[in-house]
Amino acid sequence: MSVAFSTDGTRIVSGSWDKSVRVWDALKGKELNILNGHTSSVSSVAFSTDGMCIISGSRDKSVRVWDALTGKGLNVLNGHTSSVYSVAFSTDGMRIVSGSRDKSVRAWHIETPSRYIREQAKNSPHSQPHTGWLLSADGQVHLMFVPPDARLPDPSNILTIPPSTTSSVDFKNATIGRRWYDCYRP
Repeated sequence: MSVAFSTDGTRIVSGSWDKSVRVWDALKGKELNILNGHTSSVSSVAFSTDGMCIISGSRDKSVRVWDALTGKGLNVLNGHTSSVYSVAFSTDGMRIVSGSRDKSVRAWHIETPSRYIREQAKNSPHSQPHTGWLLSADGQVHLMFVPPDARLPDPSNILTIPPSTTSSVDFKNATIGRRWYDCYRP
């Protein structure tokens, strides 16, 4: 019933009569993920500008927010009293707008978690592709250092930082080793 490209053009999201939201590799046509949760057909889908979230609107009267990488449901927005036929993200990714058969348009403010990106090594003599620094999603702030030899998996292990002003990460039992915990204690 609905399709949309990610901003970078590498993925497509589709909404279907079978109640599913599916994510596709745009170049290979390969299905990457199935997002289940709606109880009726999915009439509208969209990617956030940064490609990290997907939204879907359904005849089940809900708008759902999904993690575009993992397929995990992040939020269910209820309030419409009839089918949701259209959804869209604002360009900053902080707001969603939905249109419904109930003759209303709703604007929703959402807080999605930030994720890190790995700082790319430039002209590394050790042929390491990354420096070890994890940067904020916008690439402007150094969040933490993980030694490159720890071989941090991408993208299966994603550091999620809550949108609140205080956050903490406990590395006592991290798979990257006790030395990480020993290097900093509050």
